[in-house]
Amino acid sequence: MKVLLRVLIPIFCLSLVFAGFANATIQDDVLLVPKTAEAPEVDGEMEEVWFGVTSTLMQVFTDDVPPDDWIDLFTTYKVMWDDEYFYFFGSVMDDELSTTSANSWENDSWEIYFDGENLKNEGSYIADNDVQWRWVYDDATAGVEGAEHAWMTTDYGFDFELRIPVSAMPMTLEADHVFGWEAQVN
Repeated sequence: MKVLLRVLIPIFCLSLVFAGFANATIQDDVLLVPKTAEAPEVDGEMEEVWFGVTSTLMQVFTDDVPPDDWIDLFTTYKVMWDDEYFYFFGSVMDDELSTTSANSWENDSWEIYFDGENLKNEGSYIADNDVQWRWVYDDATAGVEGAEHAWMTTDYGFDFELRIPVSAMPMTLEADHVFGWEAQVN
């Protein structure tokens, strides 16, 4: 049986800042999230609006043990925002797509966590502005009202595209707002 590895974003304790410029980058351990003038179509395909957004490579693994093969859970993501939505595009290289477990977190999926005011509540999401959301591969349902997402199977795994309406976010989307962030692939 395949042991499912979890890939965690190395910047769990780092903060994201909504930035009002065109390209995400990391400065002083803070990921600057660009504001976009053009909304992407949420279809699982990376269109031109994503090309100028920096990819973040996810390199933290469960028990600090990376996969034996680069094609098993090599993962990147991009994020951006506008006045109506927070956007996410993730690419996962995975040689075995799994959706058969009764436990959703044991299936191929993306999880996104927000700490709306960057309070760092010692690993627990207890504040009103803390949320954890999960989208399971090839599942049409999700737990965020008004969010849209799409999956695209690729030759090497899958892509996932998401937009979350500002009304569902645990904080206000505005330039220079600092919040806590984590993305995880199961």
